[in-house]
Formats: sequence, structure tokens, C-alpha cells
Amino acid sequence: MQTLNSASDNQATGLIDAPWVHSFSYDDQEDQMPLEYMNRCDVEFQKAGLRGVSLFFASGDDGAGGSAVRNYAEDPSTCERFHANWPSSSPYITSVGGTATGRDQYGQEEEIVSSAEAGARITTGGGFSDGHYGVAWYQKDHVAQYFDYAENLPPSSMYNSSGRGYPDLSAIATNFMIVLGKNGQGPSPIGGTSASTPLVAAIFSLINERRVDYGIAPLGFVNPVLYTLSSNCSSCFSDVVTGNNRCSANPPPSCCDAGFEAAEGWDPTTGLGTPRYLSIARELTPPWGPEDDDYIPKEDDDEAPPDHHSSSSSQDDGLTGGEIAAAVIGSLVGAGMLAGGAYFGYVKYQEYQSNRAGPTYHEFENANAQRSLIGSSWT
Repeated sequence: MQTLNSASDNQATGLIDAPWVHSFSYDDQEDQMPLEYMNRCDVEFQKAGLRGVSLFFASGDDGAGGSAVRNYAEDPSTCERFHANWPSSSPYITSVGGTATGRDQYGQEEEIVSSAEAGARITTGGGFSDGHYGVAWYQKDHVAQYFDYAENLPPSSMYNSSGRGYPDLSAIATNFMIVLGKNGQGPSPIGGTSASTPLVAAIFSLINERRVDYGIAPLGFVNPVLYTLSSNCSSCFSDVVTGNNRCSANPPPSCCDAGFEAAEGWDPTTGLGTPRYLSIARELTPPWGPEDDDYIPKEDDDEAPPDHHSSSSSQDDGLTGGEIAAAVIGSLVGAGMLAGGAYFGYVKYQEYQSNRAGPTYHEFENANAQRSLIGSSWT
């Protein structure tokens, strides 16, 4: 992060001379991280956002409980308290969870929470900061709505209900096809928020490209804009309302008695839902026209996803220029004030990942073996 933030500005554009979007396939337990190290990283996260850089972090692959739950059979105490994942629990980055394709009770295909309990390779990470971070200002209303309407909440002793909630949004993380050329294997399905995170990052890279082409600054720290969009643009996200994250990765998984359930609106399994590129691009970039190579008329776009939030119909007016400006300016001012008062000391962090217990998660497997792990209700 220090290397990224030390990049100079481009003389021609005045923007940071470095990639504007970064995807990180990394998470660790918040309660095992040195506080000084987290504080120092938060400063760098804020610096990056102020310079127009967007940071997307994977929310983890072991549900609400974290990787410790993999040892539940040997140590049942691992389910007594959920372990928040960091940096996803930091309010200064964008956390990305994972979804899968499943079927509802009527046999209709739908997007659901990625869960090893249901046959996926991983269970999306999600929950609340253990106490280092309070609920982020830009998500207060969304988190409050979750607690007002959520069903089957875990016992309050298992998590910090006043903490920063994550993930912020999600994307497909099961049967994600890639081509590695590994031993001539060809296309191979993988699973993980390490797949969904770069997918989301790619979406916002395309949006930034359009903005910069029209002389508009890149989005930078995008969370305030995301949460504002979710309240004003019903077609910008596909809400995920089925599934939970009570289990670990790797079928057959270890499962706690409780986890967080998907719900209407934001929830600690898939966040705001999955982003819909065309709708978000229309809100955050100049109007498309027939003269643009990538122009798609709005009437040819997919239908807006169903509105789970209300039984009454409402018109989707999108965001006004003032609303977008207020969200962006608010994020810059807030980040600037926090950055100014943050701790600037240097702390060396000793790696201890190799000492962590639990089975190794092998993400790459033969395609046929992968399909055998997925039940008949999965596609």
C-alpha cells in the first residue's frame, strides 16, 4: 500500500499514475491482527481512496465463523464466537462476498448465498467487526434495517451487533470457470471469494474507464456511492435472499448451529447483492448514445430485478447529480478527517499463517471431481 500511495501523479491527467482498481484475495482474523498494524493500514487505505483508487477485498471462504470452524469436530468452542475477517471488516475498503446458482422451493433457478452446506466449494464470509470498528456511517441505515427485519439471528453472544457490517456486495463464487492449462486440463471450475472479488473489480474498472474517457475522475473509495445507489436505483443490484453462512468451506463442511441468514436489502452474507453493470454504469457515467461502440439501449437491457423491499410498486428515478456528488464528497471529507488523526507509526508484522491449524483448502480440482461435489439442485 505504501508503494501504491507513493506513486506520482500523471502530468497529463493529474490522476495517480497507478491502476485505479485493485483486487485482493486475502483475509485474516481481525482478533489476531496487531491493532497498530490495522490502524496503519487503514491510513493507507484512506490515502488510496482520496487519490481515486478503489480497493476490493475478498470476504473469506469460511462463513461467519472463520477458518477456525473447520476444526469444530475437535474443538466445539470454535463456534462460541464468530471471528470477523480483516481487512473486510475495515470501513475503508470494499468487501466482496460470494454467491452461487441454486433453485428455490419451487424449483426455479435463482442466485443464492454460496454455502458448502448446500454443495458449493466455499461458504461466503460475512458478519460484523469484533469491536475494532463501529458500523460505518454510510451503511447505518442498511444495517439497522437488517436487524429490524432479519429472522433467525444468531445469539447475541456470538457477534458484535454494533460493528462494521460486511461484505458490501457480492458476485458468483461457485463453479467459476477458468482456463489454467494445468497438465492439459483446460477449463476448470473453481470456488471462492478470490474469484468473485476480481470479477467485481473488473466491473468497476470498466466504469472508471468510461468516466475517465469523459474527463470525470475515477470513483476512488466507492462504498458511499454503492449504498446511496442501493437506496435510489432498484435495478443496480440483484438482491440475494436465500441461504446462510453458518458453515466452513470444503464439503463436507463443519457447521455451527447458527449463522447469518440472507435477507431483503443489505445482509451480512452477500451485502447489497450482486452489481448489475449496465444499470450502475448508467448512473455513474455520462449518457450513452448510438455513437458509442458499446452502446446498449436501456429497453434492451435485462429487466430490473424484483424489488424485495416493498409490496408496493415505485418508480426508479436513479440518482441525481447532487446525490452522487454528496456521496462522493462525503466520503472524501470523512476519509480525510480520519486520515489526519490516524496513527502513523511503523510496525513490522510477523507472518504466522503457516502456524494456523486446519485442513488445506485445495481450490483447483478436476472438473468432473468438482461436479460430483455439487448436488442435483445446483447448476
